[in-house]
Amino acid sequence: MQVHDLFEDYFQKNKSAFAKCDDGYEVVDVKTSPNMIAHRAMQYSDLMEVLDEELRDKTREMTEDMEERYV
Repeated sequence: MQVHDLFEDYFQKNKSAFAKCDDGYEVVDVKTSPNMIAHRAMQYSDLMEVLDEELRDKTREMTEDMEERYV
C-alpha cells in the first residue's frame, strides 16, 4: 500500500531537508481533515506515523478511548 492509496489526491511529497529520512520512508504533507488523518493513522499504524503534535495527541486520545472500551 502506498500513501496515494491512503489519501488519494490530498497529499504531496515534502521536499524539505526535514523530509529526507534515512530509514527509507517518505515524509508527505496531507491536506485533509484532522479526523481523516487520525483515523488513517489508527487504521494503518504499521505503515505511517503522524508527525504533527496536535494530530498525535488526537490519535493518542482515540487510542486511549478504544483501550478503555476493549481492554
